[in-house]
Amino acid sequence: MFDHFGTRHTSGEILCKPQLDPCYNLLPRTISVEPLRQAETVTAGPRHIEFFVLSYVPQIVAGGRYEVGLLALERRDERRCFVGARFIPDTKELLAFDPNADTDLLFAFFREIEQRLRDRENAGAFLQTMLDSFSNTIQISDERTVVVSGDPADEIDKLAALYLHRR
Repeated sequence: MFDHFGTRHTSGEILCKPQLDPCYNLLPRTISVEPLRQAETVTAGPRHIEFFVLSYVPQIVAGGRYEVGLLALERRDERRCFVGARFIPDTKELLAFDPNADTDLLFAFFREIEQRLRDRENAGAFLQTMLDSFSNTIQISDERTVVVSGDPADEIDKLAALYLHRR
């Protein structure tokens, strides 16, 4: 399933194959998304980054959740612009949490989310759809905001380290 998106390695880690997109590094890396680097004007002052945490909840009635992703967006001119995303780097801990987890489907879903949020025209509408309808196996948190004065990618990395499930 990962022949065009990535390769599963013995460690259980999914590595992305190099992309032709200039915002990707040319070396394989765990799934994470860097912001698009397009010519646009962004103020040099503090930036308000909205972030959302994605949770995997295999048995809603029984409870228990596993934080699998973090999405970051920024409001610009009444639009939400995708800034970046981070997802769990491997499946080992997730499979310890839920041995029946369909990790191939989950990582394909991550890529779909990432792709749809990169669409500048429809990112806000897609995010709203997620907020309105993601209430079963994948759930999305309410919006949280952080003020960033430096590189947003660094802040996203810090937030991912804080919020994504680690045992």
